[in-house]
Amino acid sequence: MPERAFHQHQPTCTVWCLASQCSAAKYSADTARPLLQRPGMVRVKEGGAAIDMEVWELPAEHFGSFADGIPAPLGISKVKLADGSWVSGFVCVAIGVEGGTDITALGRWRAWMARCSD
Repeated sequence: MPERAFHQHQPTCTVWCLASQCSAAKYSADTARPLLQRPGMVRVKEGGAAIDMEVWELPAEHFGSFADGIPAPLGISKVKLADGSWVSGFVCVAIGVEGGTDITALGRWRAWMARCSD
């Protein structure tokens, strides 16, 4: 499985990619606030789609510092997967995507990033 350095505040921590999954078809994907340029998944009542996701393993002792580095309006909450299971994942409060770009049709954040670099 791929691994990479945790994040800028914990460069010695390694995380592992466990799987590629799809969310349940109950989410929209947006860029969270135009200047933040991070993905924001918002659970919606109608019009949702399955979003491609990556499930990563993070050592529990590093979760606090990881969560502390997540900028508002993003956060960690439970995300329902297509198979009906739940994982902790990045979400965004609905107000946080106002003024952002709806990227739901692209199906994944990496597709948006590739499109931006073209």
